[in-house]
Amino acid sequence: FALRLVELLEASGDLTAARERLAERVQAAPDDRTLLARLAALDVRLENWEQAASEYAALAALEQGPELVGTALTLWDLCQRIGRPADARSALERALAADPTNVELKDKLGELLEAMGAYRERAELLVREAEHTADAAERLAKRVRAAELFLLPDGDAEAAVRVLEAALEDAPLSPDVAVLLARAHTQLSHFEQALTVLNAIVEANRGKRSRTLALVFEEMADVHLAEGYLSDALQALQRAFEMDSRNARLGMRLARLALESEEEELAQRALRAISIMKTAAEDGPEGARPETKADANVALAWMARKAGDPRRARVLVTKALAECPEHAQARALLAELDAR
Repeated sequence: FALRLVELLEASGDLTAARERLAERVQAAPDDRTLLARLAALDVRLENWEQAASEYAALAALEQGPELVGTALTLWDLCQRIGRPADARSALERALAADPTNVELKDKLGELLEAMGAYRERAELLVREAEHTADAAERLAKRVRAAELFLLPDGDAEAAVRVLEAALEDAPLSPDVAVLLARAHTQLSHFEQALTVLNAIVEANRGKRSRTLALVFEEMADVHLAEGYLSDALQALQRAFEMDSRNARLGMRLARLALESEEEELAQRALRAISIMKTAAEDGPEGARPETKADANVALAWMARKAGDPRRARVLVTKALAECPEHAQARALLAELDAR
């Protein structure tokens, strides 16, 4: 009789009264999945998102196997709506265990784990997915992403090495895989292994120039820096910048390391290159931000002043202020030059 009354109330459009009656039945039989599912669906119709999420969470806890999949996905959507996506984690994990090939479940759980900062768990999920992925390119992409996550702070460099060594089976001469593998070895202080991996890519691409190879040489510089070999790092960064000579980020790294190593001529060359680069929204292969071009000109101005050439220093400061009128160091140096 009670369910018939609920149906009549729904048919008449009195959803609030229908919900009250149905909630009473659920309270009396909280493990009745049919009643709970009907109440949850009614709360969705009423846009009672908090109650609906709570009810779908309770329903997910009662369900097993294929029935759990739809409930878990609905719960995910509701938890997203109320700003508590983490509340859906357990249901999504259980649903994926019941249906390991469900792409939507994999995507939702992966999205959730990354949003929560559970990077190691996300990486482990990707590794498992890769093991059951037939397409080589897709398998490689999953392993590379897993390695990137393993290499984040508080990650697992040893796990990254294992994943990347497996990735090399699909792409033995991939610069991207080599760079990540070298980074993992470096985190483990396996410097010789890191350089061996990178040198193999360099040898395989002897005589070629590309932005991808620039990343290989930059990683080589990072290995040398971790070892404490500044001169070797400087040489590798110089090669990287030669491969990608319009990359402001690389150029500024080279200039700073050259100054630290007291290689002023090399620093000047890098800074001059940056100062005439195309203006870009961010420092990278497409050019330099105005602030970075101003930084380069100010650094050159200081060097000109140190060399006893105030006229050239003034010209360079003026260029810096043309790029970035509020540049504090440029203004300070100009004031100092004006005071003389």
